[in-house]
Amino acid sequence: MSIYATLWTLKFPHQGRARLDCDWTLVRAQGVPPHIGSPTPGLGYADGDPYGAFLPPPLETNKHGEHDFMRAVVFV
Repeated sequence: MSIYATLWTLKFPHQGRARLDCDWTLVRAQGVPPHIGSPTPGLGYADGDPYGAFLPPPLETNKHGEHDFMRAVVFV
């Protein structure tokens, strides 16, 4: 299981011009939902954030694990 969720994928022509026979480059955004590693009681991270070494600080969420922002977004 991954901690990332795919948010969207965009497709761009590899050489900058779209043609029927052109190659395409995909750019994908993946986000870490706010409940991952959250210190909010009841979300399963009472022993600490296991992802703190490589993610921004965890977010305080509501009791449902919701927040206005993602914890992190990565472009692949």
